[in-house]
Amino acid sequence: MFKVDIEAKYLYLIYKWEITVAFTYITKNGRIITVPIKFRWDGASIPRFAWSLIGSPFVGRYVRGSLIHDFLCWLADKAKSKKEFKRLRAYADKIFLEIMREDGVSRIKSRTMWLAVRGQGKWRGLVWRKKDENTSNYSWD
Repeated sequence: MFKVDIEAKYLYLIYKWEITVAFTYITKNGRIITVPIKFRWDGASIPRFAWSLIGSPFVGRYVRGSLIHDFLCWLADKAKSKKEFKRLRAYADKIFLEIMREDGVSRIKSRTMWLAVRGQGKWRGLVWRKKDENTSNYSWD
């Protein structure tokens, strides 16, 4: 369940959106996830060749899920261990699927998109290493 719709401004020089109003999702289990103001995200990670099948990164019922997913992945990237990273990343992927189904994305499309992010998460888990706080792809500035 969402409290508000996404409100963001596009940052043309870096090709990302910046959240202008905190964006909150309440999971089926009652956990509250809030994406803070100034969080930057690049939409759903859909390869250009798949846009005709899935849709573009900022259009579709999967957009809200992609924002929450990217925020949770950003948090996972700050994990202090590989085990914690894998746990957080799996949770991010699970919530992404939950939101897509809640927002009316078809079972086939949501499962396909979930498998894509799950595969990427597993690959990232193989090459994971502890990161310095300043190496994130995102910033609050």
